[in-house]
Amino acid sequence: MKKILCLLFCLGLGMPMSVLAQEDKPPPVEVKEEPVLSVWCNQREVLDHLDLYDESVLEVYVEEDVQSVSVWIDENPYLFEIVDGTFEIPVGLDNQKIQIEVINVLEETFTKEIRVHALSNLEAQLQLEKTYTLKDTHQIEFGSVCLDKVQAKIYVNDELTQTIDCQGKKQVSFTLSRSGKIQVKLEYLDCKEPVLINGSESLMFFFSCEQPKIQILSQTTISNQDIPIQFIGPDFIERVEVRVDDGQSVHTYTTLEDLTLLKREGEAVTYRITVNGNDLFGRFFSHDQLVTIDAKKPYLTVLHGDQILHPGTLNIFSQHSGLNMVWDEPTSTKIFAWVQGKQIEIENLNSLWTSWPDLSVFSVLIQGQDPVGNVSNYTFDLQVIPPVLPTTPKTPIQDTMEELKSEKQSDEKEETEIETVNTSWIPGNIQDIQKVRRTWKINDSQQVILEKQEKEIEDHTRPLIQVRAGKDCDLAKLQLHDRVLITLVNTQSYSQDRFVEIVINGKKADLDLLKKDVLGNEFLEFVIEDPTTTIEAKAIDNSDNITIFYKTLKVMEERPFSWLPIIGIGTIVLIGAVVVIILRKHDKNQDFEG
Repeated sequence: MKKILCLLFCLGLGMPMSVLAQEDKPPPVEVKEEPVLSVWCNQREVLDHLDLYDESVLEVYVEEDVQSVSVWIDENPYLFEIVDGTFEIPVGLDNQKIQIEVINVLEETFTKEIRVHALSNLEAQLQLEKTYTLKDTHQIEFGSVCLDKVQAKIYVNDELTQTIDCQGKKQVSFTLSRSGKIQVKLEYLDCKEPVLINGSESLMFFFSCEQPKIQILSQTTISNQDIPIQFIGPDFIERVEVRVDDGQSVHTYTTLEDLTLLKREGEAVTYRITVNGNDLFGRFFSHDQLVTIDAKKPYLTVLHGDQILHPGTLNIFSQHSGLNMVWDEPTSTKIFAWVQGKQIEIENLNSLWTSWPDLSVFSVLIQGQDPVGNVSNYTFDLQVIPPVLPTTPKTPIQDTMEELKSEKQSDEKEETEIETVNTSWIPGNIQDIQKVRRTWKINDSQQVILEKQEKEIEDHTRPLIQVRAGKDCDLAKLQLHDRVLITLVNTQSYSQDRFVEIVINGKKADLDLLKKDVLGNEFLEFVIEDPTTTIEAKAIDNSDNITIFYKTLKVMEERPFSWLPIIGIGTIVLIGAVVVIILRKHDKNQDFEG
């Protein structure tokens, strides 16, 4: 019983003592927070190691609520002054350790230690005989084994293609597989400082692994018009020669500028273009090409048996024999025939005999076109006079000849003539008509000869006026200050079409300002200066055919509020720029605080 009472007494005494102990418990210990302390060198943050290429300066940033900051350089105290929470520490290649001690307001001490490592003064050499090389494998050699972290970087046409680790090596090599400008750089990996190669921070040269090529470009290699020529040459040309040989003369050029081969009227000319030269790598290149400009119209020979027909004269036959056409080159042929002003279609010349069995004089137009577009027109007047039968004392032609002789010897001294008139359409124009009037008579040798030939054209085609947009313009999308051409199209030379008057927005144009293009079209060029432009033009030809032309041109209207997308884009760009500036300032503040 006494033991129980004693135990309760002890418990009663212990309870108030435990409560008292709880009331006297000290506050919990606060966890220390390191003050903001950051060290930077050459715009790179330094943690506990600094690779130093040359003498430099450490920039130290601390928070404002520190009590004190102390610095030791190789155990030697360094005096400094903090300005706006920052100060500087000079560091040389002979320094080994930097210590920074910071005491905050709670009198807590924090220490940062930085070990300094002076980089070796490396230099590298690359054996390069000349700037332009065909050698694809190269070696970089160091004076001694590279102890530091160094990288070799190879750029081709400013694009990084290879990165080589050089640490622990006395030489490294690289192989090139692309042509172009090669740049070699060496740098320390940690501090990004350059290692001199051949005495410079970088080495540049040119490499080629492709054979030089030259291209001669033309829209066609055969034409009946002028042909423009372009050249595409290899890179790194040192010397070039362009020779143009037309069979009569040779022209030489020393550049690859564009040129134009000119046609010669009535001739077929084959040009041989030869380009050769050397590049800066010491290689020779050459290329040649043939270009033909055929401005010669195809030539036709028509045979009636062994007799050659002559265009522009009356060809008289005594019998129906085969007519053969012989062109001097491959030619597509069209045949038009007229008799007494009537046109019929024929497939070939020999079908003429079945078309006109009588003694009529008929005309044949043979039109030929060669593969490059040259067109020839030949007109033949033909007549068949059958031989006279034995019972017939005289042939019709003999009667005519005797009649002519008799009348020639008469006292009246009048000359009897035979007149033929052939009518045909102008090739390519079914409105205009050509009449050929020929007069035949007997000469002193009693032969019927062509005395006179007259041509007359009935021109029923009116002049053709067109409005075209100038270079780099679109007539359907005209804008102010665009150029417009009022053109009189050159149709038939016999028409001699010409402008009489041109009026633009009520103002007469000066016809002395008219020009001609390479096709002979006459034109007046002017600039659009008003939203609406009216054009009135009048043209006439030698047959008094008149064309009166009227046209209104309007400048393409701007769409309503078309300026809004531009303003919207500008606003987005401006807002984006402001956001970038704010984010950068925010990041910088964080870096400063960190």
